[in-house]
Amino acid sequence: MPVVSTGDEPILESPECQTNASLAGGTLVIWSYISHRPLPL
Repeated sequence: MPVVSTGDEPILESPECQTNASLAGGTLVIWSYISHRPLPL
């Protein structure tokens, strides 16, 4: 845990954690968008 933090950004431990968080966030946004509209099947 870093001692100094501005409080504006989430505290992430490593670049890999940042990548995973951004991928998860993007997936949630896309899934939310898809799940709230009818799919052309």
